[in-house]
Amino acid sequence: MVVAGGSVIRRSEIAGSPDGRSYSMRTLGLALLMAAVGGGLGYFQSRIADFHPERERFATVAKLRPAVISQMNQSGKQEESPAEEEPDGPRVTVLNGEMYDFGSMERGVTRSHTFLIKNTGTKPLEILLQRTTCKCTLSTIGKQKLAPGEVTEVTLEWSTKDVPRNQTTFSQLAEIETNDPDRPILELRVRGEITEKYRLYPPQLEARELPGTEENRLPVRLFHYGDGAVRVVGSRFEPERYGKYFSVESEPLSPDALKTMKGATGGLLLHVVIRPGLPVGPVVGTLFLDLEAGGQKQTVDIPLRLNIVSDIVLAGGPNFDRYRTMLDMRRVSAAEGKTETIFAFVKGPHRQDTKLSVKSVDPADALEVTVGDPQPLSSGRSIRYTIRFRVPPGAPR
Repeated sequence: MVVAGGSVIRRSEIAGSPDGRSYSMRTLGLALLMAAVGGGLGYFQSRIADFHPERERFATVAKLRPAVISQMNQSGKQEESPAEEEPDGPRVTVLNGEMYDFGSMERGVTRSHTFLIKNTGTKPLEILLQRTTCKCTLSTIGKQKLAPGEVTEVTLEWSTKDVPRNQTTFSQLAEIETNDPDRPILELRVRGEITEKYRLYPPQLEARELPGTEENRLPVRLFHYGDGAVRVVGSRFEPERYGKYFSVESEPLSPDALKTMKGATGGLLLHVVIRPGLPVGPVVGTLFLDLEAGGQKQTVDIPLRLNIVSDIVLAGGPNFDRYRTMLDMRRVSAAEGKTETIFAFVKGPHRQDTKLSVKSVDPADALEVTVGDPQPLSSGRSIRYTIRFRVPPGAPR
C-alpha cells in the first residue's frame, strides 16, 4: 500500500497489469506530481491575495540607493546612471520671478519694479538689454557681467498714460540677452489691471458741423471714483493757437446722473465752450483739464474732432464738389445746352439779413446764373437759396 497526496493506492488495484511494478511506479509518480502542483497552486493563490502593486513598486524603489537610479539593460544586468552633474557655464536665474504682477494702477501713472538676477553657473554671466515694448523702458541695470554667485538689479519702468481708454489690462516685457546657452533671451514681464480715478462720457468730443460765427457748447460728464469733491482748477487747449477759443464751465452732476455709472462717488457736468472765430474746416486738438479732489491733483484730457462750417454752406448733386466749391457740368450739347442746380444754406444770427445775388459771370456769353428766392427751413433756423447754372443752346465753345 502506498500513500500519496492523501490517497491510498492498493497493489491489488493494479494486479492485472502486464508489468505491475512499472505501472505502479508511473501511478505513484503522477500522484506525487499532482500533489506538488496542487500545493504550489494554493501557495500562488495566497500570494495573489496579498499582492499590492503600488506597495510593491515603492518598496522596490525604496531599496535603491537615493543617488543612483537602477536600470535594466538588454542583457538583464543592472546599470547605474551617474548622479546629475553641476551645470558647467553661466546660468541666469531671476530670484524674485520673471513675471511681476503689480495688481492694479490708475491710468496715466508711471511705476517701476526691480528684478534680481543671479549667476547660478560656474562661469561669468553677461546680460545686455535687447528690446522693450513701447510702454516699458529699462530704467537701470546694475552690472552687465556677473561672476558665479553674483547678483545684480534690473529695474523696469512702465507707464499707463498712452494705454487706450477701452483697455483695462496691461502687459509689457523687456528682453535681456544673455550668454547662458540654455537661456539666450530672458524675458522680464510686468502685468496688471488699469483702474481710473476719473472717467469721461463721452470719452471724446466730435461735431461735424459747428457754425464758426456762433458760440457752441458741448456737454461732457465727468465721473469721479475716490474721496472728496472734485473740481476743475485749470484748463488748456492744444494746439495753443486755438486756445483762446476754448474754455470750460462745470456744475455738480445730479444724483440721477451719478447712478448711471456704477461705483462713481461724485462728478461734474462739464460744458466745453467754443467761441466764434475758429477758421472754417477741420479742427483737431486736445483739451486738458486740471482736476483736484481730496487734496490730490490730476490732469485728464478730452480729444476733440470738430468741423467748423461757414454760415453759408453750398450743397449739390454728384457733379458738385463742396470741398473745392466746383460744379462739373461735364459734356454739354451745343444744340441743346444744359442746366445744373445747387443750393446755398444760410445759418447763423445774421441769416435773416443775408441776401444772395450774382455779382459776375465769366464767360457771360456762355453761362447764365440765377439765384432763387429765399426759403425758410427748420422753423426759420436755416434759409435755402436755389442757384441754377445754365449753358444756353448755341453758346460758344
